[in-house]
Amino acid sequence: MHQLTTGQPGSRTLRIELTLWNATVFWAELRSFRVGPEADKYRIDWTGYSGNLDDSMYIHRSKPFSTRDVNNCACGDGANCATRYIGAWWFGCCHNAHLNGQYFNYSADTFRSLDASGIVWYNPFGFSYSMMEAEMLLLPPV
Repeated sequence: MHQLTTGQPGSRTLRIELTLWNATVFWAELRSFRVGPEADKYRIDWTGYSGNLDDSMYIHRSKPFSTRDVNNCACGDGANCATRYIGAWWFGCCHNAHLNGQYFNYSADTFRSLDASGIVWYNPFGFSYSMMEAEMLLLPPV
């Protein structure tokens, strides 16, 4: 991801598409999106946000990537958010968006994750709503 977002001329946009269990699709775009090098723990950054839903990515800006075996979370208690919420992500302490969360294969009326470990976009859905689908698309340079 670092090479894809920094190794070519022009800035990249990350487009996020979220599909609810009723098939409604929401989107967000992070302009001038980039992933830092390994030495910077694959930290993410961007310069602008647009979309048809509230920005749940704002607390993840400038955060390093964490996995269950490499804890880069900013929690003062040493919590590993990747372990707690079952998936690697750019955690602060811990998340408002988590598109690598656990997938729940629910029917249309039971799409709840009681512990925020699902595919989460907090604003406006809350921590208990787990998306049916989440896509992260890296758009061509502009």
